[in-house]
Parts: sequence; C-alpha cells; structure tokens
Amino acid sequence: MIAVGKLRENNFNIWLENGKIRYKQCAGIKDKSKINSLLQEIKKNKNECILLLLYEAEFEKINLLYQAGGLEYIEEHYPGLYIAIERAKKELNKVWDRCADDVGTIEDFKRALSKWANLNIKGIVHFKSKPPGKTYSLSVLGWGSIKMRIEALRSLICFNCHIVV
Repeated sequence: MIAVGKLRENNFNIWLENGKIRYKQCAGIKDKSKINSLLQEIKKNKNECILLLLYEAEFEKINLLYQAGGLEYIEEHYPGLYIAIERAKKELNKVWDRCADDVGTIEDFKRALSKWANLNIKGIVHFKSKPPGKTYSLSVLGWGSIKMRIEALRSLICFNCHIVV
C-alpha cells in the first residue's frame, strides 16, 4: 500500500495496536500537503493496510533470524519443507488478494500468514542446526608460504569448513 510508504517517508510511524491502525509523527513533515490525503487513503483501504502491517511484523521476525543461503540449503536438503514453504507463500498471496477484495477475512489472512511464517522459521532452525562443512587439518595445506596458507584458510572458511590444528 503506497500510502503507508509515503507516510513513512514523511517521518510517520504506522503500526497495529489491538487490531487498530495507529500512527504518530516522529519528526518534521516533509510534505504537509499530502498527509491528509494519505491518511484518508489508509482509512478508505483499512483492510489492505492491516494486511500489510501484519505481514511486515511477521516478515521482520523472520528477517531477524534469517541467514544468507538458508532457503537454498532448505531447497537442497529438505525439499519437502521447501515445497511446503512455497505452497504456503502462494496460499498467503491468494488469501491476501481475497481479503483485499473483501472476500476473505483478517482471520483467514492471519492463519495463512502464521503458517507461512512458521514454515520459514522451521527452515531457518534446520539451516542454523546444520552440520558444519568438511573438516580439514592445517597439515593438508602444505608447506607453501604463509600468504598461500592464509588464502587457503580463507577459502575453507568461506565454504563453512572446520579447521583443526
């Protein structure tokens, strides 16, 4: 919803509190002429705004836990979970569209959002608990120069390998 983004650009916080949309000016308004029309747009499209704010809150929780490469790891090592995440994402989008068209309910959206978020968190937990990469001993790095050994160590660390001395 564009109005939410525009309000934020004008130094407003906007959030949900007990199912109601709340907003607060945080600093000077950049473009006062548009504020009333943005607030009216949010009131007019209340359900869509609520959906966005609910989604943002869940996405933020997931984002705090996420580590780069996680989804790729899940796709490779837990294909069933990856497929479930993708299906939940598609279902969430369908429910979002139905709710935005006033066909679905906020509760329908919350259920779909919760399912999608929980599957993502399950994937993140699997990724974070994965076994480390292959273990190498420093002796396999040979007798090369210190610079060559450091480069070899960097390469191994980049590939999530344990190094034992």
